[in-house]
Amino acid sequence: MNKIIAGVGALVFATSAWAWQQTGAGTITYLGSGWNADSIFVATTAQQLSGTGCASSAYYTTDPTSAERKAHHAVLLMAHATGKAVVITVDGCYSNYPRIIGVGIAG
Repeated sequence: MNKIIAGVGALVFATSAWAWQQTGAGTITYLGSGWNADSIFVATTAQQLSGTGCASSAYYTTDPTSAERKAHHAVLLMAHATGKAVVITVDGCYSNYPRIIGVGIAG
């Protein structure tokens, strides 16, 4: 019975470490394209997320294999051009960085 409880506890801990996370609102301080990939790397003034499970959280990136990436790119480019703050939602990693699964314009 103790093994079952320990196993369930480990599963819950492992699952929570990989759940999606969301930044606070922040303006874009860095926006760059991926090398040989249809992706964007972005950094904002919001506090960096911790516990993403990725090798680095210095930037957030889009996944070039994701069909939604073009919508994320459009929102990021518009926010950068107008100086609007963004809220970035990430889940999992791509190229050692947290993978963007959503972008919203704050305010």
